[in-house]
Amino acid sequence: MPPSASRPSARVTEATPLAAGEGIGGRVLADGAPVWLPDVTVEPNFPRAGMAADIGVAGAFAFAFPILIGTEVVGVMEFFTDQTAAPNAPLLEAMAQIGAQVGRVIERQRARDSDRRLNDALMARAAELHSSNADLEQFALIAAHDLQAPLRELRRLVDGVRERESDRLTEAGRERFAAPATPPHGCRS
Repeated sequence: MPPSASRPSARVTEATPLAAGEGIGGRVLADGAPVWLPDVTVEPNFPRAGMAADIGVAGAFAFAFPILIGTEVVGVMEFFTDQTAAPNAPLLEAMAQIGAQVGRVIERQRARDSDRRLNDALMARAAELHSSNADLEQFALIAAHDLQAPLRELRRLVDGVRERESDRLTEAGRERFAAPATPPHGCRS
């Protein structure tokens, strides 16, 4: 059982969805700034005020601060006590700094996750390209082999014409027939 399951305030908080601007967490989410409530039971924008006694925060102060990545609020941390207290600006500022640091941790984790996903995608693409190159090499070998038979036949035909017709060829024709036939690039003779 998670630690929060034994605390009524945590169970109620986890089960109470709040829109931006609603409640202490929603205000922090909407404004991106820390909030201090000296007494949650008299706060008009505290939806859980009616349950305050049941969840152990009757007559309590609360504060919340954003977890920020740049200016984006990626989370809100809320804290409650069983006492009332006047706003404490230095404490709120310290908590805001903690929220910024937690945001940096989240940002680094997101960057690592993004790098990992990108690396996995690149590795998969490299494997696809390697397979494709292997297929192309195999095709080139087969095509070169298949071209050798017609080239041999063409060479045999040219040699036959040269032998039979050499006395009727002009000097330029004899020179053309005398040059050896060169197979296409990549084909062996």
